[in-house]
Amino acid sequence: GIDGAACTTAADCAVGYGCYNNGTNDACYKNCNVNAPSCSGIQSCYALNDDLAQPVVVNGYPIGVCQ
Repeated sequence: GIDGAACTTAADCAVGYGCYNNGTNDACYKNCNVNAPSCSGIQSCYALNDDLAQPVVVNGYPIGVCQ
């Protein structure tokens, strides 16, 4: 799935998307590089933090989601 599609795991989402809880349910959202966001339209790249409020780093850059 893509933006907003229901999911259970990241495998349910398209390549480049992750399965995240949006506060209501689990849905697919596009991953983005917080330092160089490439979200479409009016979407912004919101940083993901771990349980210690530290940035989640993947491939050397902080990852976020487009919303």
